[in-house]
Amino acid sequence: MVSSMKNQELQRSECVVMLSPDMVGPVAEEAFQTLRQQLLAKLPKDVDIEHIGATSIPGCLTKGDLDIVIRVQHAQFAEVDRNLARLFIRNVGSVRTDSFSSFKDDARHPR
Repeated sequence: MVSSMKNQELQRSECVVMLSPDMVGPVAEEAFQTLRQQLLAKLPKDVDIEHIGATSIPGCLTKGDLDIVIRVQHAQFAEVDRNLARLFIRNVGSVRTDSFSSFKDDARHPR
C-alpha cells in the first residue's frame, strides 16, 4: 500500500526547471506586448492588461511562462469572459467565480 501511494505521488509530481532571467526576460516582454496589442483590439477600450508573475520582475528566476492579468469593470466581466473563452482554453484547475476566470494557452510559445 505504501509503495502504491508513493507511485501515485510521483505521478502527480511535476519537475519544474527554473530559467535564468537573462534567457527569458526580453522574450517574455516582447510576447506580452504582442499579446497585449492583440487583446486590446478585441476587448473593451478601458480594459487594463498587465504583465505579472516572475517574467515581469527583472532578475527573477522563472519557469518561463507568461502571466498576465486583465481587469475590467464588473459590468463588462461576462462579455470579456466569453471573448477570452473564444481565444483561450479555460484553466479548469483554477478557481472561477462571477468576477474571476483563468485561461491558458499551452500551444503558444514566444519563439
